[in-house]
This record gives sequence, C-alpha cells and structure tokens, in this order.
Amino acid sequence: MDIKEAIRFQKNLAKKLKLNWVERKVNLIAGFDATYKGDKIIGSCSVLSFPELNLIEERVKIKDITFPYIPSLLAFRELPVFLELFKSLKNYPDLIIIDGNGIAHPRKTGLATHFGIILNIPTIGCAKNPFYPVEDPPPQRGKYTFMKNEKNEIVGVALRTREGVKPVYVSPGYLINLEKSIKFILNCSIYRIPEPLRRAHQTASKLSLEKFSY
Repeated sequence: MDIKEAIRFQKNLAKKLKLNWVERKVNLIAGFDATYKGDKIIGSCSVLSFPELNLIEERVKIKDITFPYIPSLLAFRELPVFLELFKSLKNYPDLIIIDGNGIAHPRKTGLATHFGIILNIPTIGCAKNPFYPVEDPPPQRGKYTFMKNEKNEIVGVALRTREGVKPVYVSPGYLINLEKSIKFILNCSIYRIPEPLRRAHQTASKLSLEKFSY
C-alpha cells in the first residue's frame, strides 16, 4: 500500500470499531512489542497467565521492513510480524496488550485497534509516549488524566502504574472500553510497563543486540 491507500484502509477499518466489553474469563494475556536492527524488524510476543502473571509462552520473529516509519501508519510497518507471531502461538490469549496506540489515533485505528479488528480479539494500546498532549497524573499509582483528540473526545489516559514513575499512555483498542483497559493494565503492572509487554520488550531488545543473518 502507498500512504493514501493506507489511510483509506484505516478509514474503512474504523467503521468496524467496537469498544463494548463483554464480560468473559481472562486466563491468558499476551504482550506484543517490536524493535529494529538495520533493515529488519524484530517482533516478540509473551503470553502470561492472569492474574498470576507467570510466563506461559514466548515467540520471536524477524522480518524485513517493508513500510516507512509514519507515526499514524505504524500498523502497516509492525502488523505483519505481529500476525505471524500470533499464528505461531500454541496458547492463544484472551486479551492482547500492544506497544502502541488504540483509538488514540487520528482515525481511531492505531496499531492495537488494527490488530484487534483483524483478529476479532480484545486489545489494549499501551504506549511509552503519548500520541496527543496530556497532563501528567498525580504521582500515586492508579491515578490518571484523560487524553483527548482533535475533536476533544476522550481517547485514552496517562496512567500511573507505579508511584513516582513516568506514566504509560493507555487507549482501548478493540472489544474493550477505557475503564476495563485501565483496570487490566494496572492488574498486569509490577513495574512501569505491564508485565506481558515488559517481557516481550526485553526479549526483542535482547535479540536486537545479538548477531544474526537472514
């Protein structure tokens, strides 16, 4: 896809957006993260039990980068490796946390939303940096401030997952609302980054430091 086609695709995808949370048992939560090395993208997925947060399964994939870095079109750069990771899993998660945004996006189709709609699975975007300007919440764990888009709609929060530590930026992706997104991120967080995502990030980062040839 070129950029115009990608934007058009996102606009059509947004018509399928659902943020209603249907009560269900969540036993497994996966975190998906990616890092880069040269012309390669390294994707990592960690599946953890919930609420125990024990590691159940881990997968990594390395692919060529096929799409330029454009903040609002990150899905077209990272989704191919994430989809391959998902297909390789033996333990399919009930909920996915993505290093990226959900509806905190100009067309409400950030990476987490994109991923959730394609897989028809609840997803949450949990970014290390905000897509939209947002004030820092109070320093206590669990405090948050709302993130709003260009239309002044609430699309996420800056959430304090650990006292006195920089917040994370949470937005619902698909089949989940903001309230439940906040709850799950807090219940998965021992450190600043929720544990499924932190594990995936550590694995991808470690691999990026190793020598490999493809």
